[in-house]
Amino acid sequence: LIKRGRVLMVWIGTPRSSWSRARRGGGYGPPPLRDNTFIWGLPDLSESDAHKAHVGNVLLKFSAAVFRLCIQLRIPVVLENPLTSMLWVSPPIRHLLQHRHVMHEYTDFCQEGCPYRKRTQLMFAFLDVRQCCRQCHSKRGACSFTGRPHEQLVGTQGGVFLTKLAEPYPPSLCKRLASSIGFSLCAT
Repeated sequence: LIKRGRVLMVWIGTPRSSWSRARRGGGYGPPPLRDNTFIWGLPDLSESDAHKAHVGNVLLKFSAAVFRLCIQLRIPVVLENPLTSMLWVSPPIRHLLQHRHVMHEYTDFCQEGCPYRKRTQLMFAFLDVRQCCRQCHSKRGACSFTGRPHEQLVGTQGGVFLTKLAEPYPPSLCKRLASSIGFSLCAT
């Protein structure tokens, strides 16, 4: 569809579960699948975890290929993942971040009223979404939006990891992004 010119814009939300630094084990969550030395997967993973790392690798490579194709065809494109995600240090993404048409910015979900900061990075080309991003300038551990300490995304609630519960984009961020993207696409 992209190659046929039937796509006006692409948003990529690469699944983050296998790339998350929140996977640290020790009672704080599932064990890590990768680290900075073994970016494509730790040695000696269980069969189940090796499969998760493999699926994460395939999805990352696909996301990078779609992003590259959009650059080649000058189609507006955004890739989103938490700022601490190991996805950002993977070779395909590091390479894209150096491209002359690629920009990036982060936004903090706490600035949308969420109780946790959840710093999320957007990498984009042929579309500027920087004006949609809001950063927390916390002072003495207090959120610059709410004035309260950020809740930590550690542990579970009702048997679900808090990091999973914090995945959805806040509605106010979605509205700003939709408005900005719609305006940008209508202007071209």
